[in-house]
Amino acid sequence: MEVAYLGVPHTHKLAIIIKPMKMKIILIVYLLICGNYILAQVNKSEMFLQKAEEAYELENYEIALNAIDSALIESPEMAGLYDFKSDILVNLRKFEYAGDVLDLAKEKFPNDPYTLCKKGHFEAYIGRPMNSLEEYQKALQLADSDSLKFEIRTFIAVTKHELRDFKNAKSELLDLYKIDTLNLGILLSLGNLEEEINNRDAALKYYFKGLEIDSTDVGILMNIGYLLQRQNKYSESFEFYEKSSDIKNVDDLYFSNQSINLMYLGKDSMALEFIDSSLAINPYNAYAYRNKALILKKLSKLNEACKALNDALKFNFTEIYGDEVLELIKANCK
Repeated sequence: MEVAYLGVPHTHKLAIIIKPMKMKIILIVYLLICGNYILAQVNKSEMFLQKAEEAYELENYEIALNAIDSALIESPEMAGLYDFKSDILVNLRKFEYAGDVLDLAKEKFPNDPYTLCKKGHFEAYIGRPMNSLEEYQKALQLADSDSLKFEIRTFIAVTKHELRDFKNAKSELLDLYKIDTLNLGILLSLGNLEEEINNRDAALKYYFKGLEIDSTDVGILMNIGYLLQRQNKYSESFEFYEKSSDIKNVDDLYFSNQSINLMYLGKDSMALEFIDSSLAINPYNAYAYRNKALILKKLSKLNEACKALNDALKFNFTEIYGDEVLELIKANCK
């Protein structure tokens, strides 16, 4: 199953995402702690940071990268700058470099729960949920506020879902739901989990409760679209995904899930274009390779389909989703 999320993506199932950090407030705090003697340094850092943020918003990621590097030269002890740099690198598809930056941040700030969470998000995004879980568990031990602990517990629960530990994931999410019954991330995560274990009525209950709170929530719209897709209601599913794309810029999950709708609606060539667009954005998504294999199989391109299935295995499809790809390989590939 491939589902959506709130906010900026880093994995298909994470329902709460920490967005790229706005650093100006942190710079001010840094100044207050360290004293006026670094005023000029902070002003230069803030100038470079502002340039990076403006370029990031305009999707000029190379310019943003150059600016954030300049900010880091001025303020190398700012943990959030490393996190922001990793976001920029992910958008540039420089995944290995992004991981290296986060590893450096962990070395410099071993007791910073936000840095550990950021590394956890990254590990989840590239399909390594066990590594992600370890980072979140370390972060939880270091968290010093109830709100941060709540967020990290959510990350842990969703990652347990990712690892198919449904019982413990559900128990954790229900405990969090008792604390905050209006939290969209928890509602979305519970819906995702119920959908995964085929409790579709329960999933819809959580999704539509979320829409009562925010009718424009992209994650919920996309997940209702996915649920309709699983019920073979491809035209209705397509429309929910289109509603989500009217609210938020499209991403790899939009293209991946819409490719299956298009395939079943008889638009095979467009389906292949969509799945290739998804993989161009995120080449680590095992489920997208599974979707590509199904489209290629329908187009009678069996050798290419088998390659896509093996790519899905390479990115831990079985660990995350079960044996479907192995069964497809057994039935279709020599």
